[in-house]
Amino acid sequence: MVWPKCVLTYGQTVTPSQLRGLAERIPKRPTWALKGSQFAEYVSKMDPQQREQAILSEILQGNLPSFLRKLIPVELKHLDHGKTLRATVFVMPDYLA
Repeated sequence: MVWPKCVLTYGQTVTPSQLRGLAERIPKRPTWALKGSQFAEYVSKMDPQQREQAILSEILQGNLPSFLRKLIPVELKHLDHGKTLRATVFVMPDYLA
């Protein structure tokens, strides 16, 4: 995992401050970072592997729009031998798209 993990034990809920803490662990966007249109032009002639590596590099440096820093809870539920297991994961909004 690139960013520090946030692990809670069984039965705990995530507080608003913990959720903010998760988002704050995403690196700040550098002032020199490419804008979306500039990045699109930069990767437009790359092969798929180069493009994916460039995307990963930008994300790891914190170059992503501010709206993606608002994590969205996704509730998961699984029935296992008559017992319901539940978990909540927090994803960036575009993950849902």
